[in-house]
Amino acid sequence: MGFIDAIKRWRLAQKGMSSGKKRRTHDRWSFTSSVDRSVGLRLSLYAIFIIFTSVLVYQNSDSLIAQPAYAISLHIAVCLGLISIFEIQHSHKPRNARVVLIYGGMIVQLLMIPLLGILVKQQSFLILILPYALAPMVASVLLGKQGGVFITLGITLCGMLIVPKLFLMHYVVMSIFSGVTVIMLTKHVRKRGSLLRAGFYAGLVTLLLALMLNLIEMPGNREVWQLLGIKAVGAVGISLLVAMVVSGVLPMLESIFGITTDISWLELSDLNHKLLRRMQLE
Repeated sequence: MGFIDAIKRWRLAQKGMSSGKKRRTHDRWSFTSSVDRSVGLRLSLYAIFIIFTSVLVYQNSDSLIAQPAYAISLHIAVCLGLISIFEIQHSHKPRNARVVLIYGGMIVQLLMIPLLGILVKQQSFLILILPYALAPMVASVLLGKQGGVFITLGITLCGMLIVPKLFLMHYVVMSIFSGVTVIMLTKHVRKRGSLLRAGFYAGLVTLLLALMLNLIEMPGNREVWQLLGIKAVGAVGISLLVAMVVSGVLPMLESIFGITTDISWLELSDLNHKLLRRMQLE
């Protein structure tokens, strides 16, 4: 093919339509592809995840394991187990963009535990307002059901040594059920309202679990009724807020990580429909 191309360029040069030289071209995606598949970068991302979450475990003074060294050792073992499962699922060749979405999402959600703990002193209320649906919703929409299930499992296991020990099992139950609810409701997302509906149901599940686990006391007087209302609004409102944030940043995440989803937002669908109808009429 190179010899034939050279003859064609020579003929065009004879006619004065070409200089006879081949234009130098570059593969614009070669560097991006190499970075996305770089083993060294992937190992660095894993190390950042382990170190960052280990710091969160170390700073938890009310952990299930009192000795920080033992707690960090157990946490590192859990992280290595999650990384091994992740590597096996992707035949030891996962894209680094997927690694950033999964483990970056875990870091963001686990970071919410100490940050909200600073703002909310009551531990029972803290467990209620944690954004359980945040990372599972992003992973489920962008990476599919498999990504949502994995990140739900990872957040649950890694968060066990970051939450207060008194509410450890409450956190585990709420994290799993909220994550599963979001994954089931975002399996075939077509409109922005679907994310809001998923967030609402995730908050509703959190509220029902809180009632079952006695995190919310049944009201006996006016003050308890007010506290019940605050906790109910917190449980459902946080999940709705998470859904609104995810629906807003989702197009940006798709562009950054080069991931195409099946979502066709309502506004864009209506606009495309109108344009198609106008083209047909013309």
